[in-house]
Amino acid sequence: MKKLFISFIAMLSVVFFFVSGKGYAEEVNTVQNIDQYIIVENNQFYLNIPKELENSFTEQVKQVLEERNEYIKKNDLIINPVTKKITDKFYHYRFFSINEDTEYYWWGMRHIFYSDWDAKQYAHEMRNAAFLISAGTSVTAALGPLAAGVTGLTSAVVGLIAESVDYNADLDGDGVILDLNWWATFACYPR
Repeated sequence: MKKLFISFIAMLSVVFFFVSGKGYAEEVNTVQNIDQYIIVENNQFYLNIPKELENSFTEQVKQVLEERNEYIKKNDLIINPVTKKITDKFYHYRFFSINEDTEYYWWGMRHIFYSDWDAKQYAHEMRNAAFLISAGTSVTAALGPLAAGVTGLTSAVVGLIAESVDYNADLDGDGVILDLNWWATFACYPR
């Protein structure tokens, strides 16, 4: 799981440079709006969007869907056609940690913390990860300024996620929901 999460964070930092010039709120809104055009047929995701709405962002979505579909085939996963949640065949028979869960969708992943304490523990781990990543910036600087910039950006994003989770754990509610998507944006709110 840690490898998947580290790979996800690395991918987020690289994708950040290729996202169109829209603002953060606009990009999140676009991901939410595009979901209505994502359909599931034969256990695969498809983008069924009118031609007049196609743009560079929808091309990025098509690329993400291709990658998700390949991953789903390769790992024999199942897509719920209603929720668009990706699971394996034995999802209901597993024993999960009582207080947290991770759900995978076409747009990214949702991490659910069922208690504020668990959310704060996650935020603490993320702060530690941000510190370790930022410590590696000097090492990656030897590879060039772009590598150092990506490492620095990754550290900043991980730190922002930690702060957001910690902040939302202090608000009313029992736990936190953290949505991370493939476009280097995230949403965090009390559960």
